[in-house]
Amino acid sequence: MELSANLLLISVAALTEICLDQFHGIITNVPGSPVQRYLSYGVEKHVVLSCSICPPSLSAGSTCMGINSYNGNVTLGAITDDIPEYPDQANKIIAVEYTAFEQMLADGES
Repeated sequence: MELSANLLLISVAALTEICLDQFHGIITNVPGSPVQRYLSYGVEKHVVLSCSICPPSLSAGSTCMGINSYNGNVTLGAITDDIPEYPDQANKIIAVEYTAFEQMLADGES
């Protein structure tokens, strides 16, 4: 769970520094199951491969991020409005997050 907390701190910094001149968004970190789960339908069992979350949008121009851990993996998603003041902000946020996450993994291996 420590990895998710670190990712959350990086997310706050990325949102503030890259795209927003004032904070207007939601970031949520929901720890999921540390082990694989199954959905059952009658006698059939289906493996849950991943989980992701999407917090609700607050208002026009807001940014929402969901961070979820499940079965040893972390899922990160950003939902934003396409407005002229912040062009392509979801892709910019995720690009920074991906780079930071890859660096954290590399640091952990060394």
